[in-house]
Amino acid sequence: MLFYNPIEKDYYFKNNLPSDYAILRPLKIPDFFSHLLMNNMIEINKHFSKNEVIKEHFFKYFNYRYGLKHFIPAYYAPNDNNFPGFLTKHFSQPYLKKTFEDVWTHCEEILRATSSNRFRTIADVTQYLFRYWQLAKGEFFPETIDKQRKKYNISISNKEQAKKTIKSRQIKELCLNDTDCPDEVYTELLNHFEEKFPNKSSFEI
Repeated sequence: MLFYNPIEKDYYFKNNLPSDYAILRPLKIPDFFSHLLMNNMIEINKHFSKNEVIKEHFFKYFNYRYGLKHFIPAYYAPNDNNFPGFLTKHFSQPYLKKTFEDVWTHCEEILRATSSNRFRTIADVTQYLFRYWQLAKGEFFPETIDKQRKKYNISISNKEQAKKTIKSRQIKELCLNDTDCPDEVYTELLNHFEEKFPNKSSFEI
């Protein structure tokens, strides 16, 4: 995760609330990490009623800022009282301090169990539990999806697009996930970063 253009406070918070999006998405369980996301949702559904939450915070769940692409699938989310899951992206996440206090108060058992493991187990929860809690409580400001953020799983096919993003003055966050692509691709990207940041930052000197 890289932050390489100036970021103001209102990028993360508006009206003293974290900027975020509550877009319902049924979870798919294709891998180990997806099981952990499901554990998060089990905890959320123990403490919140989806129908009551949406009734109270309707325009935070169905908001024009999300765009039609995300509005329609949310509208047709499973018609029961459980949250099916939330759209989750791999970027920085703003939180309220009281969110951590609330979640530890209500989910202490599973948080302590997770914290006691040196490595993740299939019974653990993740940091997204705290984000989902904020969404379920309606304690966020609806924001545009992936505003000024880009993510790439580095590959030969997207390296040119990634290089263009590195040079951008508009993007605030860039997430580059390493893959098994050739070393030459990483060298090209590193060269672009050297051009973008020719001088060391103060803490590197």
